[in-house]
Amino acid sequence: MTIRSTELRTAWRELGAGRMAIVDFYDRAGRRYVLLRRAGARPLVTERQRLVIGYRAYCQTLATIAAELDVSVPTIANELAVALHKIGLAYDTELPRIFGTGLKLLPTSATQRTPRALSMNRLRREVARAPFSVPRGIRAERAAHRGKPAVRVSFPVPKVNWSESLTSAEKDVADDILAGLPNVAIGRKRGSSVRTVVNQVASIFKKVGAHSRLELCLVVYAGRTPPASTDARRGRRTRSPGRRRHS
Repeated sequence: MTIRSTELRTAWRELGAGRMAIVDFYDRAGRRYVLLRRAGARPLVTERQRLVIGYRAYCQTLATIAAELDVSVPTIANELAVALHKIGLAYDTELPRIFGTGLKLLPTSATQRTPRALSMNRLRREVARAPFSVPRGIRAERAAHRGKPAVRVSFPVPKVNWSESLTSAEKDVADDILAGLPNVAIGRKRGSSVRTVVNQVASIFKKVGAHSRLELCLVVYAGRTPPASTDARRGRRTRSPGRRRHS
């Protein structure tokens, strides 16, 4: 049964606020389906975890997020892992797959080839308020999961044509990246050395305009160029960067 638009928007906002859990998601007939289940009266994530998820969805590095929230990089890495698990995701590369079409970028001018990145001040406002806008063309219907009420939302999946940019081998490697495979696993699967995979990944990033696996996923799933990481708020106390993860 299709639900009213007000209920649909409420469900999507509650997902962004950590009050809905993602039970399953899949693509079918050009649309992405996400099955949501209300977790309870209390949010699944803390406020800091919600902010970490928001900044990470915009491809901000862990070091940038740590400086912005004035905590250590290992703390941010732990908060990210915990928050992803709570909302039902396994990897941060799945964030663009779910939320990418709702992320905001500044509009382009007639002379610009790609969207401009949000300024850090604008990004702070978006993340603090509601980082995941309702995607265009979204639909929702009541569903059930293990006998409990749920909501199934769907929205169009942007089409990306790599035929003119990536080689056949690079397309296969890109698919493996989107599946969450590390370089070693990709090399083992393809019968290639890790060095070969590293070179292919670097070539993919250069052609696509991405700087990381997360940004590549945002390009594919959101159908747009990812916003570049920006400097953290000036005047904040700088922590030791620690060990970088989830790059």
